[in-house]
Amino acid sequence: MDLALEHKKEGYFFTKEIFTWIENKIKLYPSKYYGISIMNGTFIWGLEIAKIIKKLDYKKIVFVGGPQATALKEKIFDITTNIDYCLLYEGETTVLKFLNMIEDEKAQLPYNVIKRDEMDYTCQLTSENINEIPPLDYKDYYNVRIVDVEMGRGCPYSCYYCSAKSLVGHNIRYKKIEKILSESQELYDNMCAETRKYINFNHDNFLSSRKVFKEFINKKLGGKYGFPYGCEGRIDAIDDEIIDDLYKSNCVYLFVGLETGSERMQEISKKRLHLNDIKSKIKKITDKGIFFESNFIIGFPEETLEDLYQTIRLVAELSWISFNVRISYSFMSPEPGSEVFHNVNLDECVMVKDDHIYSELKSVGFDVDNMPVLYFNHLYTIQNLNYDVLYYIKCASIYFPMLYNYHMSTYLLFKMKNKDICEVFENLGNFCSAEEAISYFYEREKKSLSPVECDMIRYEMDLNYILNNDVSEYSFEYNYPVQKIYKKFKQNKDNYLEWEKENEIPTKIVSKK
Repeated sequence: MDLALEHKKEGYFFTKEIFTWIENKIKLYPSKYYGISIMNGTFIWGLEIAKIIKKLDYKKIVFVGGPQATALKEKIFDITTNIDYCLLYEGETTVLKFLNMIEDEKAQLPYNVIKRDEMDYTCQLTSENINEIPPLDYKDYYNVRIVDVEMGRGCPYSCYYCSAKSLVGHNIRYKKIEKILSESQELYDNMCAETRKYINFNHDNFLSSRKVFKEFINKKLGGKYGFPYGCEGRIDAIDDEIIDDLYKSNCVYLFVGLETGSERMQEISKKRLHLNDIKSKIKKITDKGIFFESNFIIGFPEETLEDLYQTIRLVAELSWISFNVRISYSFMSPEPGSEVFHNVNLDECVMVKDDHIYSELKSVGFDVDNMPVLYFNHLYTIQNLNYDVLYYIKCASIYFPMLYNYHMSTYLLFKMKNKDICEVFENLGNFCSAEEAISYFYEREKKSLSPVECDMIRYEMDLNYILNNDVSEYSFEYNYPVQKIYKKFKQNKDNYLEWEKENEIPTKIVSKK
């Protein structure tokens, strides 16, 4: 039962009625045992689901597994009475042993299973043979645009903000390439042709093993595997040959975590990326038509304001490379199992209220402000001695969507006018949305803009208005054929001045859907 999928299908509503909705869904699946998979971001929902199950019948057995269960271990029982067992680490083998134990009341607890009120347990990091795990039944996901397929597990790196190494270990494991290709092609063929986009391979380090990646490329190109795909990896594992292989094999999406634009913070965080050739690599990737996405972290505890500025400058430069670039952000959170978590005093953490997750939880009636850091770390960040971290997270919540949703406007307003992007960033905490910020800067700077530039910015503002307000019909007037110019701008923004000259004679046009 995938409640997240059902929730998406039925409209993403966040009201107090959602608990009745969950209860009605659970009633459709009467069972003796209920297992709930939880991550830190879904932990509060896991607790609520367990509460609903016990309300329906307190005799039902409820157990949890997943990253958050593994990180918290026996501490999970201190916050709820509705969970009976906690399963740790990778669970395919453990859950079978656990269910057999439940059926045989005399059996002993298997490894990696904790029972409420019995703290005598044994646990160890497990590494499943992922090639022996039966294939998933994807039929419920045939109408989804993008479906994740597991490529492998394990991470050899030790980034200090990440808990992966404590959950799945350093040993990298990959599924057999033939299995990945056949499973992915069959899935893609069964997906709705009108809505499907691509198969997304789920593995942080798919590109890090050149041997595995080359085997994938050779077998994908040599077989009847034409499906488009997305993947992720480290930027330092990517070179011209890898980019060509991605393009030839129909890769349409690439995610790379960059995290910080500061060389100093790259070293401190143990990410250890060299940033000197990042822009040229991303341009080569997007020139091939591959959509590139990355993430940066705001609020490293050791970060200075200058370190943050280096990130802000780099984010802008990367965003303006192409319309095929999207840069997102997350704030530094003390994730259980990470080095940051073990080094921080949880009393020094502060709740981030300028975040959509906080608002969603608040809107359904959760007592968000009293959720403790240990269990709900994704709501908190770490206080920074060098700057007001909450204010700059607020700035980031405006800055990142502003760069992506108003790509052309920010380029014209800031890049082409040589504005200090850090000065712009500093002021964004005064706005409630990216739309409000763009409108303000446009009104302030429009006297210095050409007529074509004004029309192009207005056009992009109108497009976002239509998108954000779900407008089905619209009619706006411009002095220039902005749709034509905007399309050329997306192809090569550096020549927009030539297009302005081509359209010196104003022509009034009306754009309609």
